[in-house]
Amino acid sequence: HGPFLRPIYLNSVMGSGLLGYQWILDAFFGENGGDVMIGLRGYTTVSDEDTAENERRVGVLRSRVFCFSSSNTVDVLGKGEIPIGDLKIGDRVLTSTNKYDRVYAFGHYEPNGETEFLQIESEGGVAAELTLDHLISVEGRFVPARAVKVGDNLKNVDGSNTAVTGIRMVRNKGAYAPFTESGTVAVNGYVASSYCNIQGGKSPRLMIGGVETASYQFLAHMVQTPHRLLCLARFDLCAREEYNDDGIPSWVKYELSGVELLESLPSILQLVVLVPVMIVLMLCFVLEALWMKYLGLLVPTAALIGVVTPQRLFSRK
Repeated sequence: HGPFLRPIYLNSVMGSGLLGYQWILDAFFGENGGDVMIGLRGYTTVSDEDTAENERRVGVLRSRVFCFSSSNTVDVLGKGEIPIGDLKIGDRVLTSTNKYDRVYAFGHYEPNGETEFLQIESEGGVAAELTLDHLISVEGRFVPARAVKVGDNLKNVDGSNTAVTGIRMVRNKGAYAPFTESGTVAVNGYVASSYCNIQGGKSPRLMIGGVETASYQFLAHMVQTPHRLLCLARFDLCAREEYNDDGIPSWVKYELSGVELLESLPSILQLVVLVPVMIVLMLCFVLEALWMKYLGLLVPTAALIGVVTPQRLFSRK
């Protein structure tokens, strides 16, 4: 991916008053900045080609499906190995840490629709069926499925590696994207991610201005931190998750809208937006870590206080 296009969302925001902003527009909006003109009302306008391309990218984002097919299996605590389609919010599923994490949401839950999947084969048979942009662990890092090649080593949940022996496109029923507390899930015994590459392509990292930045696995997990905190505080709200006719929950639509807005910004403004957002998300991540670490101590302590205090009161009487 090259530099992102000029923002269609800002066309009626940036004016030409005061000192005249044409040179700023030229500087911010890339090598074709000269095409940006100042309208009679002080609004910026862009070429029809750029507007069409922005709309195309927005359409790609809205239509992008990231999930596993119904042919995959997962290991659930207390249930054993089950089809991924039988997985429910609240189940504890085996993840990359070889531990069981709670499923707090589904990024996609569509039992009936048919989708094209990349089928990755190993010596033991089919290793995974997932969409092209979904992330899977290959040789120690999470990469889009489309980047996997024959001969690559998939990571098993026990830490060992298994070589990829074949890759082909298949069409299958069902689309599931379970979100876990670690952001990972073991599918057919192989380590995969809850997340995807939202820009398409083979890079495992977010591209800004043609430059690779942080990994999608890290960024997506950070972005989901407030969601996980909500589920820690009020899991009953998360358990009532609802989906539209395409199997997409409302919170995913809101996040995609944010991504669309970010995609529409020039590179410099993307960084201006991302830096403070990441600082806030990191603070949320620290809060989550503290919550997860000490909650196990706080709950029994609170229960003990609730039992002991009344006993002392009655003993005084």
